[in-house]
Amino acid sequence: MSDFPPLQGAPRDLLEAFLESYRRGILGVLGSLTDAQAGTRVLPGTDMTAAGIVTHLARVEDLWFSERFAGRPVGEPWASAPWSEDRDWDFHDVAAVLSFGVGPVSLGWVLVHMLEETAHHAGHLDLLRDALVGRP
Repeated sequence: MSDFPPLQGAPRDLLEAFLESYRRGILGVLGSLTDAQAGTRVLPGTDMTAAGIVTHLARVEDLWFSERFAGRPVGEPWASAPWSEDRDWDFHDVAAVLSFGVGPVSLGWVLVHMLEETAHHAGHLDLLRDALVGRP
């Protein structure tokens, strides 16, 4: 079975397959690091860590799928996070992004946005892994 998403299908199925492919890649990178490496800041000019990126992605998925699309209340650990003290808490501790936009969004919009967000941070994660353990 190929790890590449299907070449044909309904738009929603394709979007979900691409998002899942990115998720698997991110978990593969994270799985190649020790806990200490995942929490290490290695690039000058940023305090990003591999663990922070993964936590951030968990937060934005909750934000967009649960809160914005489904209208569910903010769950933990996000609800009790100290956002007023550290707006980038998700990157520094466990993870979140300040929300933007208002009103309902379509599932298609959320899927495309999560593809964009996940792909964007997958590149960051590759750089961090390379700095920590070298190229695979």
